[in-house]
Amino acid sequence: MKSFRYLWLGCLLLALGSCESLEDTYSDYSEGGALRYLGKCKDLKLTPGWKRLIVSWENHVDPMVDKIKVSWVADEIKRDTILDKETTSLDIYNLENATYEVSVCSMDKNGKTSLPISDYMRPYTAEHENVLAFTKVVNKHFFIKNRLVLFFDNWQENVESALLKYTSGGKIKELKLTEDFVSQNAYFLLPDELDPNTSVLIERSGRLEGCDDLVVFDPYELAHGRVYTAAFRELIREKYGVTDITDEFVNSLTTLDIDYNIETFEDIMHFPALKTLRLGANRYMSDKYLVSIGADSEVEQLERSVFALKVANEINGLEIEHYNNLYFLEGEYPFVKEMGNPVVKDKEYLVADKWKYSWSASDPDDDLDIDVLFDRDSKGGWEVRRHMAPVTIHEIIVDLQEVKSLNGLKITQKDVTPGSKRHGILANSIKIKVSLDESLWENATYVENNKLGATSGEVTFIDFPAQKKARYLKLIVEERPYGNTQYAVSLGKVRIY
Repeated sequence: MKSFRYLWLGCLLLALGSCESLEDTYSDYSEGGALRYLGKCKDLKLTPGWKRLIVSWENHVDPMVDKIKVSWVADEIKRDTILDKETTSLDIYNLENATYEVSVCSMDKNGKTSLPISDYMRPYTAEHENVLAFTKVVNKHFFIKNRLVLFFDNWQENVESALLKYTSGGKIKELKLTEDFVSQNAYFLLPDELDPNTSVLIERSGRLEGCDDLVVFDPYELAHGRVYTAAFRELIREKYGVTDITDEFVNSLTTLDIDYNIETFEDIMHFPALKTLRLGANRYMSDKYLVSIGADSEVEQLERSVFALKVANEINGLEIEHYNNLYFLEGEYPFVKEMGNPVVKDKEYLVADKWKYSWSASDPDDDLDIDVLFDRDSKGGWEVRRHMAPVTIHEIIVDLQEVKSLNGLKITQKDVTPGSKRHGILANSIKIKVSLDESLWENATYVENNKLGATSGEVTFIDFPAQKKARYLKLIVEERPYGNTQYAVSLGKVRIY
């Protein structure tokens, strides 16, 4: 009989334990007995929309539930609403750019609530980074006189519509930007002339990842400011010492030389006063090696660049002088003036009379004479002894014996077989410094490294921006690969003017 009572008590406790988890109800024990809590909701889901949050959940089957309470909190914003007990979703509208804590709980007739279920979500607004990063369809534009050039971005699948709105002839006009149009017109010159002092707008609508709403973005206006590529900024700094390209500089530039590798020519469309663009005019190459020109004067985005040249020629009357086959083949474009191989210009050179030289030779046994570089009658040039890594930087110091006025250097490459290993060690850049006392040195040009044409027998003139008074001249060159395992560097001749 005693065993039976223990068995009955065990079954009762087991039943009570099962009832506590049934239907997810909660109770505590106090001196007055059990305190029962409402069953809470579950499976809360938040989905971001345009200035709203879409909230969904699953209600509890507890018969004591009379209402559902939803609250949302962000910073100083605190809101809530009471819903019918059968409601399982809610759209919260007119939200700001903030991360909201959304909570859902059950409520009985006395206003007592269950334990809440909560989650966090941020709605899409104009300040959301995904909205700010949404394609603008046009990734670059140029206002050229009363014309507009558009460079389109790659079409994105999440774009629903795009429209260009502008004023021409006193009328507001629209250009529908579709996937087909953008794909077929990567670079586009608007055929209509723009009315002065009018705006050009881009209107867009599209979809954002995880957002159920079609987003109609605020129109944005095409600004009249100028955006330059990094390579073009560096070109202007090298040639003119200008780091801030002002309106004054833009409106004063009439001639521009581009001689070495560059990403694109497109930024010439920013210069309304530019009359002449010279491509490769300062690459004085040996006539006998023109058929084997190296890849030192290439434009990375050729199609984009040719479009820019054509537009600048058509609208601004830009004359494009093209030398040799640099950047593109001779005779390929009718609006380009072919100039052939530039003729080496005459200069009045200093005579290397009683000059003294020093060289930071890496090999103390190297008996190579530096003076051959400056001797106008020498033919062999200067080439360091080949060696294994590490790469060595060579400094050559010239003592002119007295202070002289220096205007620039003429540097000639050695005459070597194109494509050979010795061709690969022709110096392709040089640092030039001047000093009065061999203690305090300054750069002779606007930049630290000056580019050199690195084809066999090529001549490069490096004009100093202003005449320099100096007794000492320092030239610094870095070795280049000789094949796969060795390094060396060479120069043919240096003349000072």
